[in-house]
Amino acid sequence: MFAGKLSGVTITGTGADDAGLTGRHEHMELVQITREGSEYWFVLRDIPDSELKEAKTQSDIAYLSMMTGIDLE
Repeated sequence: MFAGKLSGVTITGTGADDAGLTGRHEHMELVQITREGSEYWFVLRDIPDSELKEAKTQSDIAYLSMMTGIDLE
């Protein structure tokens, strides 16, 4: 539902629980949505650089495979 629809997430807050979370997050992933009564709670996580690099590498390999006609399966 959220895939490709967010360009980033900005977290704002003033509580002690918000320490270190406030600011702009460019690479986040939706982990869970929970409904409690009429409210919804979203659990997000930052995607670490190591996972971003791995995803780019896999994407590059798939692209090169497609362009050269090599079947990797």
